[in-house]
Amino acid sequence: MAHETFWEERGIYWKFSGDVSYEEIAAINQEFYDDGRSDKMRYQITDFSDAEIGDISEKQLLIFAALDFGASHSLPQMKQAIVANSQKATALAQRYIELSIQLKSPWKFRIFSNIGAARAWVDDKL
Repeated sequence: MAHETFWEERGIYWKFSGDVSYEEIAAINQEFYDDGRSDKMRYQITDFSDAEIGDISEKQLLIFAALDFGASHSLPQMKQAIVANSQKATALAQRYIELSIQLKSPWKFRIFSNIGAARAWVDDKL
């Protein structure tokens, strides 16, 4: 379980590798919201292309969606790009997006199979 965090001018990029747990994702999410730089961010890229995601329950996905929905009141223009190659990571990302949409999040979400496409999307119309 490892991740790297890269604060960029208008966003944040998380690169995960190895085995990734719910707890690790929850921790980086909290670190983001606790950091004053998050107030100026317009995108998040979460890259699971080199990672194996552990078991994450529906309830845990709903917690992520609800926390992000709460943050959307002060960050309504956020774009969230998720890079996923495995079937499991893609399915979890899709379900997270579905839950976020059900909560009526104003954020824009998209799943990508590579970082280049994710970067092109978040950079478009920033």
